[in-house]
Amino acid sequence: MKKIMRRPAHLFAGRPGMTPWMWTTDLAGRAAALPMTILRTLPAAFLVALLLHAPVSAQQTGSVEGVVTTAETGRPLAGAQITVEGTTTGVLSGPDGAFTLGAVSAGIQTLEIRFIGFATVRQEVEVVPGDVVGITVRLERQAIGLEGIVLTAAGAEVRRRELGNVVGNILPEESDLVAITSFSELLQGRSAGVVVSSPGGTVGTGARIRIRGSASVSLSNEPLVIIDGVRADNSAQSSSIGVGGQSFSRFEDLNPRDIENIEILKGPAATAMYGTAAAAGAIQITTRGGRVSDPRWNVFVERGLSEDFHDYPDNVTGLSTAGQPGCRIDLQAAGVCELESLRTFNPIQASGLLRTGDRQRFGLSVTGGSEQFTYFMSGELQDEEGALPNNDLWRMSLRGNFDHRFSDRLAVSVRTGFTRSTARLPQNDNNTLGMISGALLGASQDGPTRGWLVGGPDALVRYETEQEVDRVVVGAEGSWEATEWLSFRGSVGLDDVERHDNSFVPPRTIFFATLPIGERVSNKIDVETYTARFSGRTSYRLSPSVQGNTAVGGEANRQRFHGTYASATGLLDGTRSLGAATEDFTVSEAFSDVRTLAGWIEQRIAWRDRVYLNAAFRADDDNSFGDQFDLVWYPSLSLSWVVNEEAWFPDSPTFNSFRLRGAVGRAGLRPGFRDALFFLTPQTVNVDGTNQPGFSIGGAGNPDLRPEIVTEVEGGFDAGLLEDRVILEATYFHKRSRDALVSRRLAPSLGATTTRFENLAEVVNQGMEFGVTTILLNRPGLRVETGVSGSFTDNELINLGDVEPIVFGLGGDSQRHQEGYPLGGYWGRVVQEVNIPSQGPVRPGDVVLSDQARFIGSALPTREFSLNLNVRLLDRIAVRALVDHQGGHYLFNTTRQFRCLSFQNCREIHDPTADPMLQAQALAGLYQGAAGVFVEPADFTRLREVAITFTAPPGLASRVGADGLRLTLAGRNLATWTDYTGLDPELNFAGQANFATADFLTQPPLRHFTARVSVDF
Repeated sequence: MKKIMRRPAHLFAGRPGMTPWMWTTDLAGRAAALPMTILRTLPAAFLVALLLHAPVSAQQTGSVEGVVTTAETGRPLAGAQITVEGTTTGVLSGPDGAFTLGAVSAGIQTLEIRFIGFATVRQEVEVVPGDVVGITVRLERQAIGLEGIVLTAAGAEVRRRELGNVVGNILPEESDLVAITSFSELLQGRSAGVVVSSPGGTVGTGARIRIRGSASVSLSNEPLVIIDGVRADNSAQSSSIGVGGQSFSRFEDLNPRDIENIEILKGPAATAMYGTAAAAGAIQITTRGGRVSDPRWNVFVERGLSEDFHDYPDNVTGLSTAGQPGCRIDLQAAGVCELESLRTFNPIQASGLLRTGDRQRFGLSVTGGSEQFTYFMSGELQDEEGALPNNDLWRMSLRGNFDHRFSDRLAVSVRTGFTRSTARLPQNDNNTLGMISGALLGASQDGPTRGWLVGGPDALVRYETEQEVDRVVVGAEGSWEATEWLSFRGSVGLDDVERHDNSFVPPRTIFFATLPIGERVSNKIDVETYTARFSGRTSYRLSPSVQGNTAVGGEANRQRFHGTYASATGLLDGTRSLGAATEDFTVSEAFSDVRTLAGWIEQRIAWRDRVYLNAAFRADDDNSFGDQFDLVWYPSLSLSWVVNEEAWFPDSPTFNSFRLRGAVGRAGLRPGFRDALFFLTPQTVNVDGTNQPGFSIGGAGNPDLRPEIVTEVEGGFDAGLLEDRVILEATYFHKRSRDALVSRRLAPSLGATTTRFENLAEVVNQGMEFGVTTILLNRPGLRVETGVSGSFTDNELINLGDVEPIVFGLGGDSQRHQEGYPLGGYWGRVVQEVNIPSQGPVRPGDVVLSDQARFIGSALPTREFSLNLNVRLLDRIAVRALVDHQGGHYLFNTTRQFRCLSFQNCREIHDPTADPMLQAQALAGLYQGAAGVFVEPADFTRLREVAITFTAPPGLASRVGADGLRLTLAGRNLATWTDYTGLDPELNFAGQANFATADFLTQPPLRHFTARVSVDF
């Protein structure tokens, strides 16, 4: 809060007396506001709606009283929202589920009763002037359904049936939370079209998240993250110090236990109202709020362990009859040497390097309040060890959410979250000093380094790389129901991430490069993301069967980045300060300031409460756009038709609900900071033997640079069968990205930088998503429910302009962006034929390769499926399990390539009895330099989670003074089925990189077991 108080002047600058509609800000050194036509048109449209649909005269009123309960148990539901349809009149149910709704217009009125996790109920009542109507409402538990509530990008809560686009919804339950270790794991296998790829088993690192494929060649394909209406830092690779590949992710700062609901907007058809930042989809997170009740406390204790269960391969060499090592199979076949025996050594096993990591969490929360004021507060401590001795994570999370209703028409909410964490990462992956990599590339016998390539485990463990983070996400929102048909909403928020990236190597510890004299790196970085939004909304009836809803609004966003970087070597013994260093001093700073100003209008029309038409336009200006660009429009249109409510729809318990839906929308991705600008970079210049300040060209700039524009069309249906015991959902989507940024090489004669970004490329993602939720059994004492979901996604680079294919990847040429193929696909020469000899090892001449490099396959999964199983027995035992599958992709087994070719310590290069295909691949790489032979299918199916929760009988809980007592046992990564020959098919040396993917000396995912005791009182 102090940071907000001391920075009011530069948050969003404007001249005194200007309204929010007239805000301007310095965009790339030029005055740039939304064009006056937009500024005039949006308020004018809203004013017309107000004038046309204001009520002519006051009506007589009555009251409605009632109680809200659960249909399953009849228990009262505190905090349910009761509103009069078509108005902003509403109340919350009290601790006993009771409510009183006053000043309701006389006549037939429709009430909407909503509660997250339950199906919305619409109930008609006849209100008599001056009288009180009594009702009882029973809500059915339903995580997915047409009556579920969705928060739109415009900030409105609407029923799912009213949207033409599909929205993924995740409601975390306690058993889910015990089975996961991070926020990204909460997304895994729980929403069709969302692919979460774990990079490995290093504790504290993030995952690569893709929603409906990758649409950008050069910009980030990570989804936008919104926390309680505040745009959040979504940096998937958030570290300034490399450790070989793995990296921290800001996604993982989020505490899953504070989350009430996650909504996944899967593409521009749903995210158009988020404008220039949302082409890759958006994840909307709503944290837990208070309930109308006496204080309800929850405390939990969680303990667990993590283990690396994989069998790491031995380092092998062939010993000849003369006792010489290096007797390879090709030398054996040529008669150069005769194999006497194989010498093997496993440094990881011999050293006992891997440990069983300890995991523990402790949490306390309280919720409660009155009809005027509710609150939720929580605190949690997490302490987790990885399987490597210098990999651990400590995190503290605090949250305070408060809602105050000053009157029936005025309410304010404040959401605050604070996270402090310290995480240590080991050197690994593409790193000579890696704890795992040094062993896999090491010797086939013990020695001074204990089999490691450099240093040995006792020395390498002293290489410390650490990140300390303080993060505050704070937001405030106010809503004012000016009349029954007119409301206003405004919010401000800040996400402030302050981090300290640092590393330290003591002197005379690791004898490699400059490290023998010690090294210290200390980088301080601050990322601030500001959000301000304002909107007005009016509801009205155009006729007895047509209802309208018009809203206009504006939004301003700002992201400031400031980094200070310092490093030095030559440390004094016993110190770890830069002040004690003696050599190689370096210091630098980095700044960026990106601002976006937007205005929008939304129109919703409902006909007979079964056909819904929604249209919206958003206009953005941004200082990342080029000088020749002023404004970009993001339109969206959706249609939803609940067919089963038509009179002609057959009344059948077999086929009881059916909805058709479709949507089209456009969203964008902005260029990077200063990509559009020509700028100079300061540097030191030596003149006549003295250092003088100077500069060089930092960027050539492109004044015509535009945002990438992604247009998406989607359509599908939802159906309920057997009285909604089976719910089907199917969606087709087609997403086309135009003006995608590509780095073009510039002629050296220009005297500028060698490359600059231009809007050249076109990318298409298209596919199908499906979901089937089935209640297999629903009897007294036993309920069995399954959920199957999945997606197929086809990605293709349609056009790359006149630029040659972009070649990259590990080894320099293993992946490509090439027209007509998936982005980042694997390319290389492959084995076409192997003539396996009747006896003896495979020979180099037995292997036939393709003449040229060809497309091998996608580096990213093209299909994903998941199976969720939920069983509840006697209301005392609950079992949940998750099985997920990813397939259609390949993985470059660079670990085996390096072991066989560069270090020649893999088994198949020495052992004539090894798998002939593995021998052939090793020889093809050794003699013909064909890296593509090590690219192999990476399909896998994994038993991801199993959790069982035991709920104590009320009598037992009361003996310890509790209202509720639960024990949950959970396991994660319990079994894997795959044909991949490496350690694990789900890993990536490059962490959360946009496209670079390979299995290169990476620690595979860990297995976790956890027990949690939770007490309510």
